[in-house]
Amino acid sequence: MARCLMISKRLATSHIQKARLRVQAASHPVVSNVRKCPIKEKTMTSTDENAPKVHYICQTYAEKKGAAQGSLEIVKQFEYSSASQAQERAERESRSDECVGADAYMVTEDPNSGEVGSPTFLVRLGNVPEFDEF
Repeated sequence: MARCLMISKRLATSHIQKARLRVQAASHPVVSNVRKCPIKEKTMTSTDENAPKVHYICQTYAEKKGAAQGSLEIVKQFEYSSASQAQERAERESRSDECVGADAYMVTEDPNSGEVGSPTFLVRLGNVPEFDEF
């Protein structure tokens, strides 16, 4: 479970870095397994370049094939412009047959250092990794 959480933190950080690159180089597509929110292209909540940026993420899980029972892997990650959108997507995804669990959470990014804080969970549904400490 701890390994899954470390991977989750790396993916969230990677996702934020990719989102920043998309904003900086809109004419150059960034290859990513993260789907854009169809509602709004803007992914950050603040217009001030130096203000902390809040990212709202929905992340889904499935059981790893061939691994010990209870081993989870991240299947999908979506970024939204509001907490309610991320939470609604997690609720929808958790009802699908392929999904064993879903999280909706927010992370704050310091644009000056690029550091991403620990997630604040909005909702945790189904079988999700334990969160002790990132």
